[in-house]
Amino acid sequence: MVEEFEPGQLLAGKYRVEQVIGRGGMGVVLAARHLGLNERVAVKVLQRSALGNREALERFQREARIAAKINNEYVARVMDVGELDSGDHYIIMEYLKGEDLAAWIGRGPLAVEQAVEFALQTCVALADAHALGVVHRDIKPANLFCAHRSDGRPLIKVLDFGVSKLSDAARELDILGAPITRTAATIGTPLYMSPEQVRDSKLVDARSDIWSLGVVLFEMLAGTPPFSGQSFGEIAVQIVSEPIVSLATRRAELPPGLEQVVGKCLERSCEQRFSNVAELAVALQPFAPKRARELVERVVAVVAGSQDLTVESSSVGGAAPSSDVTQTAHRAAGTIAPWATKPERGTAHRRRVAFALGAATCVVGLVLVWRSRPSATPEAEQAEPFIRSAIFSASSGMSNTPADASAAPATKANPQNADATVAASETAAAPLAPAPTNHRDEPSAAPRSGAGSPSVKPSFSPRSNPTAAATSPTAKDCSPPYTTDAAGRKHFKRQCFKNTAQ
Repeated sequence: MVEEFEPGQLLAGKYRVEQVIGRGGMGVVLAARHLGLNERVAVKVLQRSALGNREALERFQREARIAAKINNEYVARVMDVGELDSGDHYIIMEYLKGEDLAAWIGRGPLAVEQAVEFALQTCVALADAHALGVVHRDIKPANLFCAHRSDGRPLIKVLDFGVSKLSDAARELDILGAPITRTAATIGTPLYMSPEQVRDSKLVDARSDIWSLGVVLFEMLAGTPPFSGQSFGEIAVQIVSEPIVSLATRRAELPPGLEQVVGKCLERSCEQRFSNVAELAVALQPFAPKRARELVERVVAVVAGSQDLTVESSSVGGAAPSSDVTQTAHRAAGTIAPWATKPERGTAHRRRVAFALGAATCVVGLVLVWRSRPSATPEAEQAEPFIRSAIFSASSGMSNTPADASAAPATKANPQNADATVAASETAAAPLAPAPTNHRDEPSAAPRSGAGSPSVKPSFSPRSNPTAAATSPTAKDCSPPYTTDAAGRKHFKRQCFKNTAQ
């Protein structure tokens, strides 16, 4: 039976017990206050009955020493270890306010960005652990505690390194010397164990943690794990040999590619999974919130440093990781996932949209210029085909318009039609004038100064002159190119300025 601790009880002369916050088969967790610092802490006490179990004591000490070695805000911080006067062993840890991930999932599936961000935060913790040669071997929602930052945002804390596996590199760091896992021992929680962990817990490496994190990510997105059963044997058979349920059948509205990322975590062959957490982080980044970019950069940098890889630049811009980050994370040839590079196509799409908007703006500008003309002139009528051709070309996305389709009709060389020829040439050199709207109203000509002078363009009044229009000859007689009414006003002949080229 776990020893009872009363509120107000003093432990190790400096920790005053406030309340019991958790119990387990191996011990009890207390909320206490450090009297010297006036800071609230969590005290984990090993059950007395477990002290006779050498392996349990070594695991308890290992948990403290590993957590102390991993200098990472995503791992629960250990501040002290010791032995009470009663002979009980204890660990002093930071006090975490919140609840574990299992409680979050119990209320239903998480939002995609929240689930992916939690997975990336766990990747940061695992990257530092794997760099030290530590394989956690028990990644599950109950060991992922959701605390909160000072700004209120959720923060994952990885707990319980007590069943972790240490490599030779970890022992060289003096985390804890001799191995303590028996050959026939099964270490971990069945629902989250990898196939190789089911077969032999001593033969796992960092990719086993990637499998477990994939199961957790599946559960965060679907609300339930991909495996179920009443016994270890039933669950083990599903993990090792039976088809794994598709995530899309549990939650159909997931973004394209995310199911493939989870599926790659759950490949039964270690060689087919992500070979390290940096690969997983890069694959998850397109589905994460923008603020998670720094998490991906950090994981890639830690993995690159631990594997003596060179990273020229660890930036991951927008939704697409840079090529050097991808090459660093995807250490093994041929492991670059297609969904990791999919956002590059989005960049090309944005360029196409920008070009289309620019073309549409040009078309609108031409239309506005055309419709805002101050008055109608015969020269403008001659320029109308050119304007319409330019608008058609812009709207069709054409960069070069054929000369036969866009050029204004040429004026025949006629020495007797010098005025019309000069006026047409001036129109071509001047800025384009708006096309006339005299399809319904016939404009009448206003007197111009210096009769016969081609340098002065005629000005038309908005009112039409039916008499002049009725008496206008149908034959092409442009010498002179105007007629004179009874009042002595000159009216220019339309056929002399429009469609003269036959």
